[in-house]
Amino acid sequence: MPIQIPSGQKTTSFLFKAESCLLGGILVLTDGTNAATVTVYDDNQERTTGKKVWQNTDAGTSYYGGGFFVAPILCRNGAYVVISGTGASCIVYEWVL
Repeated sequence: MPIQIPSGQKTTSFLFKAESCLLGGILVLTDGTNAATVTVYDDNQERTTGKKVWQNTDAGTSYYGGGFFVAPILCRNGAYVVISGTGASCIVYEWVL
């Protein structure tokens, strides 16, 4: 049975994995006022030119959003996560078999 390992809460864009990985879920957090957007690229470097595999924008008043995936998202080259929005943060979960 797979388990999910969290990245810990991140407030700036970051390289989640430099090699192939399975994304199990992403929790998007807001500051209660401003919208938060999180985008994940299938890329092993800090850039946004890879294939976009997931994106979510949540209203600031929702405090959180995102979701956990029934089937994981495969990122063949790695996973670069872009966080935008004042007070935005996220936690990324990796499936490990």
